[in-house]
Amino acid sequence: MAASGNITLVSRAADGSQANTNSWLPVFSRGETKMDFSAYATYIGLGSVNNGPIHSFVNDLLALKVSMDSNPS
Repeated sequence: MAASGNITLVSRAADGSQANTNSWLPVFSRGETKMDFSAYATYIGLGSVNNGPIHSFVNDLLALKVSMDSNPS
């Protein structure tokens, strides 16, 4: 994916709003169309999650969709 000069917030909620905690460990997919990141956020993914455990999220940069990669209990 060629650099466009635009800055995109990938650690955002599914509705596009800012997450409610910090995120870290961003990793691009091989094709650079998705980014995985970790966060304690309680509402980035679909539905709500328990506050406390670390969750892994995936932002599909082409589909403009954020989903939860894991939901540890």
